[in-house]
Amino acid sequence: MAKNDTDLFDRLRQAGLRKQVAKTLSEIGDGTSKKAHRAARNAVTDLHSLADEIERRLPGAAADTRGKTSAPASDRASTRRRTAEDAPRRR
Repeated sequence: MAKNDTDLFDRLRQAGLRKQVAKTLSEIGDGTSKKAHRAARNAVTDLHSLADEIERRLPGAAADTRGKTSAPASDRASTRRRTAEDAPRRR
């Protein structure tokens, strides 16, 4: 069994990973098997997708897209404004 990187192990544990997962990930190095590397890549992919999901659920992330109008919608709005300006005004 490879020696684990204690600093990495400690950081992973502080981030909330279970002991076995942190131990496995901290042991990844040049001398480990392809199976261990594949498991680490899968774990990283899963962690990325979870982090993306958490970011999407944050209140600040949704506020970034609320006020923005898509290009076709803004084109339609400008057309409506021009049409309204050109139309005869009723009294």
